[in-house]
Parts: sequence; structure tokens; C-alpha cells
Amino acid sequence: MQVLERLQNWYKNQCDGDWEHYHGVKIETIDNPGWAITIDLNETPLEGVQFVISNDISEFDWFHIKIIDNKYIACGDPSKLNFLLEYFLDDLFLKASKNELDYNLLIPLYGA
Repeated sequence: MQVLERLQNWYKNQCDGDWEHYHGVKIETIDNPGWAITIDLNETPLEGVQFVISNDISEFDWFHIKIIDNKYIACGDPSKLNFLLEYFLDDLFLKASKNELDYNLLIPLYGA
């Protein structure tokens, strides 16, 4: 499944008639140049998690990711959009689970 499909599914799973009125996902470009992503984690299994990771290899190869105030905030160079989304959807849950975070993993069943 492609990363955008997976993000769509994550968003859809958060929508409960209330969450989507106050929280959401924002993807935009920045003038470094690069990408910025903000995902609201309030009322999700990742609420309360905090961490920071960054990598500045060069002016054209960099990213910064943090969770603060119940928001996943990630930015990176123009080639990092897929990486930043995959980090949220894959690695973030693994790192958070090492801190004994409880979360639900939803796996779509095909042909059911």
C-alpha cells in the first residue's frame, strides 16, 4: 500500500464525528526549500508521546522530526516527503512502543 493511501486510512480511522472538527493533517512546502508536515495527535494512541530526531547531512539532505504538544511536526528537504510520512506511519509506532505505549494496529483484510 502506498504511503498516501496509508495516511488516508490513518486519518479515516481517527474520524469519529468529533476528532476531525478539531484536529487534522497539514502538508505544505517551506522556503528552505522543503516540506513541512503537522499531524495532530490529540485523542489518538500517540497522545502524550514526546521525542526529537534530526539529521543535517548537508544543505540539500536534512530532516527534523519532533512530537511536542501532541503534534507530529516534521520537515525535510524536497526529497523527504515520503520519508517523513513513512516515519510517522512506521517508525514512530515502533519507537513509541518501546516506551510501553498502548496502541491499536488496524490491518485491512482483503477478500473478507
